[in-house]
Amino acid sequence: MSMSIRSPLSDYKQAFNELKPQILADGKIDKKEVEKLKDLTKFLPPEQKTIELKNIDNLVQSVNNKTHSSEPNRLSFDLKSNSNESGNKNDISIKGSIQKNILSILNENTKDVKNESKTEDKTKTNNVNLKKGDDWGGGKVLAVNVDPTGYRNVSKGIEGGVYDTTFDEKSYTRFKSQESKGKAPAGKAEAYKQKHLLQNLQDCLSGKSNHVSLAFDKQLYENGTLKKGQKFRIPELEKAYGKSPIVFVAQDTGSDFTGKGFSRMDICTRDEKDPKTGKLYESDPRLNESKLTLVKMP
Repeated sequence: MSMSIRSPLSDYKQAFNELKPQILADGKIDKKEVEKLKDLTKFLPPEQKTIELKNIDNLVQSVNNKTHSSEPNRLSFDLKSNSNESGNKNDISIKGSIQKNILSILNENTKDVKNESKTEDKTKTNNVNLKKGDDWGGGKVLAVNVDPTGYRNVSKGIEGGVYDTTFDEKSYTRFKSQESKGKAPAGKAEAYKQKHLLQNLQDCLSGKSNHVSLAFDKQLYENGTLKKGQKFRIPELEKAYGKSPIVFVAQDTGSDFTGKGFSRMDICTRDEKDPKTGKLYESDPRLNESKLTLVKMP
């Protein structure tokens, strides 16, 4: 079973938008909320973390500068003591028209993020111009704008796994025992294990495996909407990786998106770092930043 992890940058942007009104609550910069936002940057890649921390510091500094320099005869501020009602230390209460300045600064600091989001939307939203029910590549489009996440197939840890959800350790042990006693053909246990091994994208791209394992909402399997072993193609990924066809197979479930239907899925990746980027393969932006089209194959 996999535990999917959304793109850290996407989650950070969402958190930023959610925290904006809290940061500006009652016309003040709340240091506690700012610290929450800074804490979220720890999930970002190092380079992005540095950029976002700088943006946050610039935001606070800009507000402070405007507080002290913009129209002092019209604005007032006070440094609250430790005994203030909110319990937050050193909250700077901003009154009057400075609220407009804060909003302006927030907009300036998030301008690039908003522009990036618009750009992502253009590339993420069904960028192969297909809709549900369309024919493509010998199959039929089952879902569009599916939100993907890369996940590692590891033997231990908080996410991923070596085998799919139908692998039964007792059956494997029984087959091994039968082989040793001559009651089962040699290789039966190994064949069973290989059948249930999760296959990662990198092995498929290099020709070591013939498909890539996908994890979906477990309810899709339970209600009969999806069958284990169902094959798919994903046009955007074939284009991104320059390989066609790439066969994807429904083999696993993702506990983090139970009840999400086909809006979410996990794509199995090798449990290693890409030598070109130095980052885990599961972090490949092509697997985390693009809305994908799911084509069901016969």
